[in-house]
Amino acid sequence: MSAATLSAVVMGMPASIQIPGLREGETRLHSTARIFPDDWNNFIDNLKNDFNLAGYVISKIKGCNVKDVDSQVKLEIDRWVKFHYPGYFRTLQGLFELKEEYTKGSSDVIDLIQVIAPLLEENDLPAIPHQRLELNLIPLDNGMQELDLNQIKPLVKGKYLWCVSGGSRFSILTGMILKEMIIEMDNYARIVQFFDGRTSVLYRTSALTEMLMEFGSIPKDHDEIAKYLSFMGFYSRGEKSYSSLCMFEEAYDKN
Repeated sequence: MSAATLSAVVMGMPASIQIPGLREGETRLHSTARIFPDDWNNFIDNLKNDFNLAGYVISKIKGCNVKDVDSQVKLEIDRWVKFHYPGYFRTLQGLFELKEEYTKGSSDVIDLIQVIAPLLEENDLPAIPHQRLELNLIPLDNGMQELDLNQIKPLVKGKYLWCVSGGSRFSILTGMILKEMIIEMDNYARIVQFFDGRTSVLYRTSALTEMLMEFGSIPKDHDEIAKYLSFMGFYSRGEKSYSSLCMFEEAYDKN
């Protein structure tokens, strides 16, 4: 199997992920530090060592007071908060790490050459490490969270398109399952859609192109797309033989 070219689009936040609400007077930093106290304390210890911070600065940071803190330290704190909140940043971070893991040494790899991220904030980009992927920002009208493949399709470069929910997390098992799905789709050209059963869907890009030519547009709902594909003589596969590619983050509101 030659290297498969895969594009990935980060969709909106799934309804089952509960973004933690801020208590009265809390900032997002306060809220995150409250929800993840052990991680927060470990992070502060690392900050102290990495930046050789004075005791009074550490005391301010522990109290979530970052006013007048060095700008580089603030950037690290901002990255910590973003990584602990469910959202596009965390999902993109996972995609980068998956790509890094899957491009070590072997030619039989999945190359995540493009990530398309609707609604990603511009100021998130500098904080994402290993920027080897092409990031295309596609703003959706009125802050709309649902995926519109009619907007996405003209920008997709990959043979396959992986639609991933914001707030998803990945493991090396994700890469293994994804690879198995692509191998099966490479072997059976009529299989063009793979539901992973939880948070993502994998498409053969050429089938979406045919759908656009046949019907003039692509439905926004993945189940509706499956019906159109079936009408065209293509096949979809479900999750029964496979574990989920990626999982939702755990519930965040730990009141």
